[in-house]
Amino acid sequence: MKTQVKATPIIASDNLQVSEMSMDDKGRDMATYFLRDKIYSNKIQAVVREYLCNAIDEHYKHGVTKPIEAKLSATDDNEVVFSVRDFAQGLSDDGVRKIFGMYFRSTKSGSNDSIGGFGVGSKAGHAYTDTFNIISHFEGVKTSYSCMLGGGDHGVPVGHIYKLDECSTDETGIEINLLVDTNNKERESRYSARETTDSEKFKNEMIAFLQFAHSPIKLDIYGAEFKTPNHRKSCEVDGFTISVVDMFTKEETNYRGDKVKRNIVSDHNSGVKVKMGDVVYDYIQPDYGMTLLDHTAITITAPIGSFDIPISREGLEDTERNKKTLSRAKAAYMKVLEQDVKPFRNLSFTQLVDKYVEDSLSEFRTAKGSFYTYNMEYIYGDVYEMAKSIWEATPDDLVEETKDLTKDANTGKPIIVSIPNNRAFDTWKSKLDTWCKLKGVKYLGIKESKGYGQEITDCYHIVKAKSTFKFAPVKGNTNTGTVYYQARSIGSYTALALHNYLRKECNLLAAKTLEEAKKQNERLANHGKNVDHLNRFILSETKGGQTYRCSPHRHVAAKGLIKDLKEIGIDFDGRGKMWHRKEKIRLDNQNKSMIGNYVDKYCEMEILKKRTKKIIKKNPEKVLRLVEMFQRIKDEKIDDGVTPLSLRAKVLREFHQDRYYYQSAKALTRSQLKQILNLK
Repeated sequence: MKTQVKATPIIASDNLQVSEMSMDDKGRDMATYFLRDKIYSNKIQAVVREYLCNAIDEHYKHGVTKPIEAKLSATDDNEVVFSVRDFAQGLSDDGVRKIFGMYFRSTKSGSNDSIGGFGVGSKAGHAYTDTFNIISHFEGVKTSYSCMLGGGDHGVPVGHIYKLDECSTDETGIEINLLVDTNNKERESRYSARETTDSEKFKNEMIAFLQFAHSPIKLDIYGAEFKTPNHRKSCEVDGFTISVVDMFTKEETNYRGDKVKRNIVSDHNSGVKVKMGDVVYDYIQPDYGMTLLDHTAITITAPIGSFDIPISREGLEDTERNKKTLSRAKAAYMKVLEQDVKPFRNLSFTQLVDKYVEDSLSEFRTAKGSFYTYNMEYIYGDVYEMAKSIWEATPDDLVEETKDLTKDANTGKPIIVSIPNNRAFDTWKSKLDTWCKLKGVKYLGIKESKGYGQEITDCYHIVKAKSTFKFAPVKGNTNTGTVYYQARSIGSYTALALHNYLRKECNLLAAKTLEEAKKQNERLANHGKNVDHLNRFILSETKGGQTYRCSPHRHVAAKGLIKDLKEIGIDFDGRGKMWHRKEKIRLDNQNKSMIGNYVDKYCEMEILKKRTKKIIKKNPEKVLRLVEMFQRIKDEKIDDGVTPLSLRAKVLREFHQDRYYYQSAKALTRSQLKQILNLK
């Protein structure tokens, strides 16, 4: 990669004294120390990244298509070795000493054909360890070198390259290897007690690098192979390559015992990866409403040289050039998404409203593209938000059917009512519902906004709720009030309308008049058999008045409506016939259940004859005689009435259980029972 270094000519008089600004020997030693040891925040990641990138550059330079090989392997001496092997031309002895021994000596700094260019990454091994090895296969000779830190005349360790041996070979290329410290452990995070070793970190960094690479690479991690992942979809826009990449996965068992696939690379940043070469430098966060396809990631690969990067290559520099390049990358990415989502924008605004309102279409309804799964909110944008606003502002009874809406006489467009979007929203929504029922019209609602899109004004005639709903005063038993369920308004009703609303919930016939409603409630209060039906006709007068006596969470606060409801037999706070009828049914059911439980218990006991069991099965109520008899014995005290229970009462309490369904009757024979009864 071309380094952004420029030399500016100096114009000065000839008679001026001049000296160059440079370093002495100690300064050079200090500089090399900082360049190899202090520029990397993640030294293991640096080792993996730099040596893989160098190998990629060599393959590209020499047109090698064979995959690069990187290994993490265990030796017979229980040591772990990390190695990277390329199959390019290799280096001569002079090349090894210049490339690996001199900083800022790079053959790549004048071209954008390579990832590297600073002449620093080849020494990254010394950021992690004091010794790493180089094996060069060049022109039929295999030569081994050892790069060691130590010595130095200025108190700073200096790197030295030692040639170890050489032999003939028919291979080409370079191998870098080093020993991994198997004794080093540290906590995974400040919140975790789990410790990770350096070998685990090398493994994770190797797989993480390969996950988003596009060059041919093969990893061998303790015998397990990983290859450059498949690019499921790839396209080039304005010089940037946008790709959908398959994630590496493994099969695990979840807490329910099901087999599930998990991503091996833990991607804490779910954004789109912005790469240059095979290195991820930054992220672009996707917009709301997009979900990655299962086990995939998205990458944007920029042309080499299009970003300014620091020597460490850990992220991007904060430069105007980088901001512009990132902006162009995002624009290319958005062009791809626009084409990907275009086929799903197949509904007009009115069709979208109908679909949303009638089918309760929500943002969780999705469409699967080549890059993401998109929800309807992303596909239709602001238009979708307007359709959603109509659904939220239209009462439930009106959204059941959006056809045949009432139209404005002048414009011929369906009428839509703008409802104030404030704390009184539910009240205005209830007024819309009541108005439509009283007038026999069908309007849609929409949340009030400073401006409406062209789609709405083209399709609907908008009127304001405040200027539309003008209720005329009425006489007689027709008071209107708001009814609440769980503190949320469910509409504004008259007594007859609420009565019919409750009847509809129970699938019962509605009443046409208040007199008919009163008769229906009388029949329900006198002869009703369904507890749930009765419970719906027991309301509360206040928000905080819900008790076991009234219908759960449903209340009316309007005094006029409460008066009208009471007159037709609706019960309030469990003080009327509905509640007493419900309680009678509940107690009868409870007694039946209790008697059935006693019958089951006594039929399990050996103390009863078969004839007795047959009788109580045929006439369950007769079991209560047995219950009462045994209870008298269990409560029996000695003659003075003060002394504790008699002995037989104590024994019978222990061995005879008939009251609770979860307690088994202890097995007693008739003869044993007689012995107990003879006790004093």
